[in-house]
Amino acid sequence: IRRPPRTTLSSSSAASDVYKRQELGVTPANIKNLNPRAILSHFDAYGGPNPGPRSDFIGYDDLLQASTGIMSRFGGSINTPEEHAHLGTIDVVSGVQGAASVAMALFYRERTGSAAVSRSSLASGGSALQTPFMYDYPGRSAFNEPSGRAALGEHAFYRWYRCSDGFI
Repeated sequence: IRRPPRTTLSSSSAASDVYKRQELGVTPANIKNLNPRAILSHFDAYGGPNPGPRSDFIGYDDLLQASTGIMSRFGGSINTPEEHAHLGTIDVVSGVQGAASVAMALFYRERTGSAAVSRSSLASGGSALQTPFMYDYPGRSAFNEPSGRAALGEHAFYRWYRCSDGFI
């Protein structure tokens, strides 16, 4: 069954609690006119709290793994990038982050009576994964975690062991 594309919001959708920003005709102003208590969920590739040079770019997991440094961490260096997993590492984390963002906006609305815009992006999910490697302070040990294809783990309780039938 094919439906014609929807180009505007209809009054029949006025009862919705959450709208996706990517849908045609969805802006904070017309959502507020249609339903003042509705949450606008904005999820994209490179967006953040402030506009940047890639704010309007489209993207997917592998691009964000490369952009946020995950590929170089798992490949061992910038010269040997390696995709981390094939299940969409950043996609999964960012999806959960996006759902949490909507839940927080709904909670905010219940507490204050005001609607909010829920924002999340693949870039923010990738950055969250990289957070432990983005800070430094006096006395912190060196950033020398095992990386690359041959990495087995950091210590005896956090590593892979070769067995006759594979790794555990």
